[in-house]
Amino acid sequence: MHLKLRFQPKALNRLYDYFDDSYIIQNDDGSFTLEVALPDGEWIYGYILSFGAWVEVLEPEHVRKSIAARMRQSLKIYES
Repeated sequence: MHLKLRFQPKALNRLYDYFDDSYIIQNDDGSFTLEVALPDGEWIYGYILSFGAWVEVLEPEHVRKSIAARMRQSLKIYES
């Protein structure tokens, strides 16, 4: 699956733990875009969620929607 993710600068060190410069693009606003093909599976959602507020899924849309739904489910635990 092709992923396009935007990361806040605080996540940069973790990105370099897994990816080299060829996958990471610095944006004008100081954020970083990662474009990478990774195998599809449940693990990818946990990986993305592990970055918390430091990541935004840009593509694909179904992954973006799934991450948002999982975040809403997590919030319900803490709101009750």
